[in-house]
Amino acid sequence: YVVGRPGRAGAYILDHDRPRPDCRELPDGMVNLCFDGRAGVSYRIEFTTDFRHWHRVEENTVRDGHLHFVDPDAAGEEHRFYRIIEAV
Repeated sequence: YVVGRPGRAGAYILDHDRPRPDCRELPDGMVNLCFDGRAGVSYRIEFTTDFRHWHRVEENTVRDGHLHFVDPDAAGEEHRFYRIIEAV
């Protein structure tokens, strides 16, 4: 199995000096989503279970450089996927 050019590799490292917000599944099964965003910009959070039908969950404006969202409806779901879109 060979990908690209044997004997050569490249890497991109994207880093900044701010610590990442703490994002994780909470003990009760709810999901805590965190996203770095621009202060004053509104973002829309959507979820799907099949990648065909997206459902709007919330729209929120970033205040401190981070968007934080807890989804209480995620508890008990087998799987749920999220996307965060800049609201226009």
